[in-house]
Amino acid sequence: MNFFEHHIEMTNIVQSAIMADNLNRNIGHRLHHNGFSEYENLGTDHKIFNFQIKDCTVNEDEVVWFSLKKGNYSLHDSRIIHGANANTSTIRRTGYTMRYFNTDLVFNPEHPNNINKKIYHARGINRGNNPLIYL
Repeated sequence: MNFFEHHIEMTNIVQSAIMADNLNRNIGHRLHHNGFSEYENLGTDHKIFNFQIKDCTVNEDEVVWFSLKKGNYSLHDSRIIHGANANTSTIRRTGYTMRYFNTDLVFNPEHPNNINKKIYHARGINRGNNPLIYL
């Protein structure tokens, strides 16, 4: 199962995570794993996080941990296993995530999780004939 399954027709998506606060060992490093995520259904009806990465897909020996300072960002294929440990400190951990994709992508507006999603046009020809918001 793919996180984007039924939402879109291709997965050439780049994700950026921009840190609003410092990210360090005390509040949870970011991790990247050399491999794509495999998901399992949690059996919930939530609009978000109704799937999780299968435990067997993460080899802890291959995980790359790193810290990000406020204003730094991580840029990666959105399918790569990535994230952070739980923040158990009293220090805030905040970031902003955006996903970028080319205009060949076909968005499925009928998918229940896509009904209120907005796609903002940055540039290029809308080859996927998607419902874009032009600024």
